[in-house]
Amino acid sequence: LWDTSSSMMTNHTNNDEKAMISNRCDRIVELLNAIMKEKQGESGVNVELFVFDSCKPKLVGVYDQSSLLIDAIKSLSYDGGTNLVPLGDFFMELACCRKDNDKVDCVLVFSDGMDNVGKIPVVSDPYKIPFPIHCIADGNVVNLGCVRRIAACSALHGGCVFVKKDLSYVVGILYGRPMLRSIETDQDGEALVQEVDDGFRCVPDHRVERLNIAMGSKGFEICGILSGGGVGVSRIVASVVMGDGAVHEYVFDLADSNEDGGLNGYRCKRICLDGDKGRMLGHLYAEALYEELDAYGVKSGSDVKKMKEELSVKYGFCSPEGTLLMLYELDQFKEHGIPIPVGHPLWKKSNLGSLGIEERTEKTESLEIGGMKNDSEKKGVWQLAVNLAKYFVEEKKDKDTDRS
Repeated sequence: LWDTSSSMMTNHTNNDEKAMISNRCDRIVELLNAIMKEKQGESGVNVELFVFDSCKPKLVGVYDQSSLLIDAIKSLSYDGGTNLVPLGDFFMELACCRKDNDKVDCVLVFSDGMDNVGKIPVVSDPYKIPFPIHCIADGNVVNLGCVRRIAACSALHGGCVFVKKDLSYVVGILYGRPMLRSIETDQDGEALVQEVDDGFRCVPDHRVERLNIAMGSKGFEICGILSGGGVGVSRIVASVVMGDGAVHEYVFDLADSNEDGGLNGYRCKRICLDGDKGRMLGHLYAEALYEELDAYGVKSGSDVKKMKEELSVKYGFCSPEGTLLMLYELDQFKEHGIPIPVGHPLWKKSNLGSLGIEERTEKTESLEIGGMKNDSEKKGVWQLAVNLAKYFVEEKKDKDTDRS
């Protein structure tokens, strides 16, 4: 399924375009050869090539030879906008309207996910899609949040997302990666449906029935928050579907217990980290939660935008939802209700950092720009003026030298 909208090429130079198409074609041929080798003389492989832009996907042709398929791909032209919404109905048609001898094994979507109006495809019944949907988003500019949701359109067969750094489609399509299918806990029922808040948080979201997250190069990471020293939730079970379809359950005992967890059972070790090390754990959790919201927030029904904003503010990292605010003067700190951080120039003057917002205000008369200054401050201003004058003179000399 090939995106032929203009955005697929406008973010590349001519050389980039040729290289990207060439790399895709090489990897498609590698995948088809691997499939034929795996089938070992059984019936051949038929590839249906569909194209889409702002309209419903249209069939270009059906190919049983890789050379003919590659020629068809290289002859495609790119123009117009992108409308990803019809893909949802298209996937359902592939799942429900095909005869037994014409069923689809998997779908490969080549797209940057850049929908003109920012929408994503919606599948009416994701449990009826019996094949994985893989996305190839290897352009310079892609909407990863969108293509990840396309790859998750099948609830039973999670798809992979291939980006620019992925050099092959074989691992992940022909040889399935392990998938984190679901996470179960012994959380109280009322807390699970959010009627009460017990403080427990889990990333990935344990409330989602089917996560279907493909394992990355670093394996799976499960993190979260335990309230009250872990009271309420003491057990986490991660169900992992292996590449051959076998399901393994990994049991994590969060309570202080000496009981044997059995096969694939683990007792978690408690460690106490104070100061910067403890704060680092908080940032790791925030990073995992932000990525989870970006990729799968819609699945869990969360208010993604609001939660991203709260994360950016609480943990102080830059994101599209946050705004960088530069604070210089005491009035600015007071206006936004932000304590003066250690190391800020205002902190060193009259020990303002140790005072509350209101107390600091009373000591700002001599610190404001244009206010009365003592001899030491006057000397500092004079030295600053001298340094600035020298800087501009030297900069002018450098520019004159460059011109000559």
